[in-house]
Amino acid sequence: MNRKPDQELPIVLLYGPRGSGKTSLVDSLAVRSALSASLPYLRFDCESYPAMEVWQMVAYFSRAIAGGRWAQSRPIWFPRATLGTLVLSADMATGDPQQIEDAIYQAITQRYLPAGLTENLPTFVDQVRESLVPSMSWLSRVTFLQPLLDWALTTRKVKHAITRTGMGYYGDRMGTTGPSALTELVRLRNSEDPVERERAGRIVCEALLEDMAQMWSSGWRPCNCLLLLDNADAASGKSFLRALAAAKAARYTRDPAPPLAVLATSRSWLNLDGHWLCPGYTPQGDRRHPTSSGRAGLADWVATRATGRIDRWWYPVLLDDLTRDDVEALESVLAPHRTRTCAGFVYELTAGHPKGTRMLLDVIGQLEGGAGVSEDSLRGILAAEYREPGAPAGRPMDTVVVEDLLRGVPQNLLNQITRWSATRDLSAARNLPTPPGDATLAGQPDAWTTLAESFWLVPRGASETVLHPWLRRVLLHRLSSGPTGAWESLYTALRESAQVEAARRCYDLAAHADAPDGRAVDEAVTFLTDEFSRLLAQGWPDEWIALLERVGGAPLRRPPDSVAVAAAHPVGSARAIIRNLLSARRVWADPLADPWGTGTGLLVAGFFGLAALTEVGRLSQEAMDLQRGRLRDPWEFHL
Repeated sequence: MNRKPDQELPIVLLYGPRGSGKTSLVDSLAVRSALSASLPYLRFDCESYPAMEVWQMVAYFSRAIAGGRWAQSRPIWFPRATLGTLVLSADMATGDPQQIEDAIYQAITQRYLPAGLTENLPTFVDQVRESLVPSMSWLSRVTFLQPLLDWALTTRKVKHAITRTGMGYYGDRMGTTGPSALTELVRLRNSEDPVERERAGRIVCEALLEDMAQMWSSGWRPCNCLLLLDNADAASGKSFLRALAAAKAARYTRDPAPPLAVLATSRSWLNLDGHWLCPGYTPQGDRRHPTSSGRAGLADWVATRATGRIDRWWYPVLLDDLTRDDVEALESVLAPHRTRTCAGFVYELTAGHPKGTRMLLDVIGQLEGGAGVSEDSLRGILAAEYREPGAPAGRPMDTVVVEDLLRGVPQNLLNQITRWSATRDLSAARNLPTPPGDATLAGQPDAWTTLAESFWLVPRGASETVLHPWLRRVLLHRLSSGPTGAWESLYTALRESAQVEAARRCYDLAAHADAPDGRAVDEAVTFLTDEFSRLLAQGWPDEWIALLERVGGAPLRRPPDSVAVAAAHPVGSARAIIRNLLSARRVWADPLADPWGTGTGLLVAGFFGLAALTEVGRLSQEAMDLQRGRLRDPWEFHL
């Protein structure tokens, strides 16, 4: 935030799904800014004022900054922006210069912002005195001279000074002179043509940027100005950002650069033109996905920015989830006396989704007894009762989570998305037959668009896109709690459409999940045993291990009581070992089935057993990797 006169600053668009911590980050930045003695800033929640017009937001922004005081920064005022917003607030249904002047003066004593925005700020009259008549601004701080100043503002001389301030700027900008420039500004704002209304907002934003550029070009103002916009996907936020980007484009060749840094949060894609592409869609040509917050920075924006006059100012950033270490640190704060950590279990369920992480840690704290958290409690945690703040009673956690993460999604699309959670392969999921009552309605965004533009679709690698693990985990839990017939028919449909034999076996196992020793298991074991012999004969043990992981990723609708029960078959041949490995892998891969990861020992024994039979060192290495404590990856569960 340190000021450099020639430094261009982006409009940072911080994206993330619901519960990803965007508002918490904005709050943290606001607190840090408030502690600074030289950083002018404003935090504004667009969702609280969705109907505000661009000029009203400019008025509020300039008023808040001009009304603030920073010990290590000279005072700031916005004569051009204040004059423009003042004119737009007045009744200007006239072309007579004298009446225009009178209407402007009348607006001085009126508050024209929505109720509640000016409660904790000095009066609007003070704003005009400080911004439009800076030579007299010191008088407003001298109490005994206040009546004299009130009288002075009633004189024609001061009224002329007010109307002249900034008049030259608007005259040049509107291509005319005198009061007619302001009349034209009002006409644009009142026009029924949306293009003309947008132009009025852009002109006022340009005035704001010009004021800032001139203010910061003289005097001691060491830091840029920071604007924090939360929930910028509200109508007011989108309009303001469009106008601001257009204003920056209109003056980007002028010096000095405006010292305004903007960070706006959004839980939906704002449809940026050209250069940037919403996650969930495959990049083509020069189009790029947003940068992750871990890599974001001014240098990255300069290196990746677009070349267009407007879209060059956008810098979309996708907020990262918490890491495993972050979850451990949070648990240590919330439960410092817990003897057995649950952080790994929580991370493996949520993949670090911030709100999901906090919710699980809260529920674990409620379930924790004198002897700690039981394994059975963790197995049933998504069905545990969770009471939301202010709610009269608790509800099942999976219900609360789905309603929160997919708030506002129509029921027909919610039903489609729930079925999609059955498989990691979303191309297969999209080919599932849709019941007539759940079909996408005419004019309704489809399920893919709904998920992509709310950031629940996450690119993995060059060509794969998957559901966020936390959302998929909860939806799959709800799916498994439904009728047995619906579960079986869903996976049977996936099996019939699968083109790869390993996927077919995986879906067949899942469809018969309630019969762990049935035909589907025998056929899967036969397939893995035959592939074991073939691939090892060709010297490809890595391919067989990957195959076991894929087939062993078949979801269990009703997990067994323990991993030991799942892998209790006598060992005497490669087939018997592979059968135990498959059963143990299916349970171990799911934290809800094996919360503490105790199945690792059975996997280690199985790989060592196969290594002893075949003398293949790669199998021993796999066993030792697991023995050293390989962690379960939440992004790889249930293929």
